[in-house]
Amino acid sequence: MPGFERLLLGYISRSQGIQGEIRVVLDYPELLSFGKGKTVYLEKEGTRFSYDLIGIRWITPSEASLKFKQIKDRDQADSLIGSTLLFPLTLIPNPPKGEWYPFELPGMAVLDERLGDLGLVEEVYRMPAQDLLALKYQGQEVLVPITPEFVKQLDREKSILTTCLPEGLLEVYLASESEEAEEKENASPRVKKKRKTNLPLSDTSK
Repeated sequence: MPGFERLLLGYISRSQGIQGEIRVVLDYPELLSFGKGKTVYLEKEGTRFSYDLIGIRWITPSEASLKFKQIKDRDQADSLIGSTLLFPLTLIPNPPKGEWYPFELPGMAVLDERLGDLGLVEEVYRMPAQDLLALKYQGQEVLVPITPEFVKQLDREKSILTTCLPEGLLEVYLASESEEAEEKENASPRVKKKRKTNLPLSDTSK
């Protein structure tokens, strides 16, 4: 698991009903159920409070209505809009052998079976179809689908993520960067240089 103690799971978008429920938009919806019946945290403007999560009602795959023991009415719920939902990592069990959570990947070194060292994982983008691994290679962001075909193994002790990228993937991104640079160069206004002359300077002493 990463070196931080709490995971930002999502944010409170609005109140829900009149019984003090609040709606949360989630970055990691698959982890929310681990918090039911547990103490979690809401943080707003640098202030953090603990709440007992006693109810979860799903609205969409990435949104849920939450009920906290301490929140009794809509006024209290409204005061929490804009808060971030934080989970202690101790609530999240270790994933099955050979698997990992997306939040573990940023900062990992990427070692490709064919290409060798590719740098560090910059970010993981949570997408509806599939998550994407973002890494920086030769100054260009490269996106890799997180699938068993492309992402092979995670060594937590060494902080190394092993990949097997399809042939030509990196070249596509590098070619795109080269084309963009060329387009910018062609679009930039050309500065006309002043022509030098060999005319003598006039003598103003006369």
